[in-house]
Amino acid sequence: MRYLVLVRHGDYGTDGRLSTSGREQMFRLSPLLKERIETEWVHIFSSSAPRAMDSATILSEAFKVSFAAAEMWWSDDQHDYHPERALAFVREHGPSTDALMVVTHLEYTEEFPGYFARAELGVELPFMSVEKGDALVIDCEAKTIALIGRDTKRKTR
Repeated sequence: MRYLVLVRHGDYGTDGRLSTSGREQMFRLSPLLKERIETEWVHIFSSSAPRAMDSATILSEAFKVSFAAAEMWWSDDQHDYHPERALAFVREHGPSTDALMVVTHLEYTEEFPGYFARAELGVELPFMSVEKGDALVIDCEAKTIALIGRDTKRKTR
């Protein structure tokens, strides 16, 4: 796996589904991610939260691949953050692809990159705040992280 991509789902309404602005966020994010990761072998997974699956649907259409839902990537008041389980998931699914993309929630987009980088890459990556509709792209070969999204230019560290 060259890239680990962690996408925070887009804005959503009271029904838990992507709002119009959330859909627009994902449509804007898709070409930015395609340009950044430059590979055809992308596997997409998503939290089983409706807002995340709606986001993954838009991304999977852009990348012309299907996605699979995995409840373990859901974190909120009723779903705990488990970095060790997430790392095991990446270790299991990463070797079969060039880019592993996961559509998930705040805790996984902000806390997991550092945990992953220390455990798998042996480096410290800087913390980056991730808004809804943003993504973090970890280049595992270059050992860098980039924030990609609606209000960002490429911020690579």
